[in-house]
Amino acid sequence: MAIKLITEAVNQGVRQRLSCEVIGINSRTLQYWHSIGLTDRRQTVKKTPTNKLSAQERKHIRCL
Repeated sequence: MAIKLITEAVNQGVRQRLSCEVIGINSRTLQYWHSIGLTDRRQTVKKTPTNKLSAQERKHIRCL
């Protein structure tokens, strides 16, 4: 996600270094990610937990 946002900003004329500062990564980190074909691997990236309750399970718990 961060790579996509930075790429959009750079395409609109914003400097890469400034875009990276706003996102909270070093511009060298972004360059490294591009060189090895990685995506955003920061721990702050939101991931859905494998044990997340479904809507039906939440509804059932509320009824108890």
